[in-house]
Amino acid sequence: MGRDIVCIPSSTAYHLGGATLNQGNPLKTFLNFRNNLLMLYKNLPDHELKQVMRLFAFDILGLRDEKADNNEDREEAYGKVVDMVLSLRAKARANKDWATCDQIRDALKDAGFEVKDTKDGCVWKLNV
Repeated sequence: MGRDIVCIPSSTAYHLGGATLNQGNPLKTFLNFRNNLLMLYKNLPDHELKQVMRLFAFDILGLRDEKADNNEDREEAYGKVVDMVLSLRAKARANKDWATCDQIRDALKDAGFEVKDTKDGCVWKLNV
């Protein structure tokens, strides 16, 4: 990768390394991860560090990326489902089935959606 390995004799070691801890000690795992992440942070250029940290956070730790590209697809899918449910509610309104209308509205509200009835139909928004 075009990197050099160097020794700096004046550097300070803050712990003696993995040999001082038992193999199954969680502190050993923590210190190894911490030291490796710090080494990457100090030595990688920003664009490479970003790639490595994304790999670590999302692929290794399994965290979710809330700003992932598929959010738009997910929002579109949610919208289609809500629109379908609201069309069922509109049919219930047309049949004057107020109990079903209220039940659908309340279920959507519990799921975080706000439904408002207008003269042209109903509109909804997601309250996050």
